[in-house]
Amino acid sequence: MFCEHLITNKHPKTNTKMSSSSSSFSFGETNDFANGNYHTHRHRRTTNDGSLPSSSSSSSSLRRILHIKNSVFGEISKASNEKKKLKKKKSEHYQRIKIKGDGRCMFRALALGLAHVSKTNLTSSEETREADTLRTAVFEQMCREEEKRKIHAEANMSIKYGGDGDGIEGYCRRIQKEDFWGGETELLVLAKLVKRPIMVYLPAHMAKNAASGSGYVCIQTYGEEYAKKTNKKTGKVTERAPVRLLYDGSVHYDLLI
Repeated sequence: MFCEHLITNKHPKTNTKMSSSSSSFSFGETNDFANGNYHTHRHRRTTNDGSLPSSSSSSSSLRRILHIKNSVFGEISKASNEKKKLKKKKSEHYQRIKIKGDGRCMFRALALGLAHVSKTNLTSSEETREADTLRTAVFEQMCREEEKRKIHAEANMSIKYGGDGDGIEGYCRRIQKEDFWGGETELLVLAKLVKRPIMVYLPAHMAKNAASGSGYVCIQTYGEEYAKKTNKKTGKVTERAPVRLLYDGSVHYDLLI
């Protein structure tokens, strides 16, 4: 349906071999930070690099990826604590839409979120198909052509420094599986493809920097640059509604609307 345009080759082969010239290809489902600075990921085991960016971009991305050493419950490094105190974040309140936990939960939540902002309803089978379409779109960007992969510098860094240690080749084998757990790498890529902000939240009671214990706190936003759209002809600026995903602090995503 509305996600099909993200895929250039709609029928990828299950066992795609990488050429010897391709940069090595790892990943998983997310582990989120509750400190409001970064959303990291629990990397997928079998059962949920491309070219590096310029030196300045690379070091910036590397600093983000290294945050994966922090606790899922919001512990931050002593060095960061010494520099500044966490700024308390106001809780937000939304309706929580439960998502089926079959390994596709992040992709399912995103597919339903995109349908919601587009005022579209999805049947159960359509939801599954759209979720798989999103996963395949990431595969095409990161695994089909090296030139496409170069566009996603931060996603490459996420795979290199936050993966299972088997590089891009291992990542590209795993992402072809239907129960592949989506997370940081995929959200970085998909935000660019759908050209819409994707906000990841944590329950407020799990967030160290939450001003209250109720509601939800945003811990990471992908695609912030797409929050506003300018009409080239009229110059009119309109806001693009974000998709809000809820991470449960363990292995699952739901949708917030």
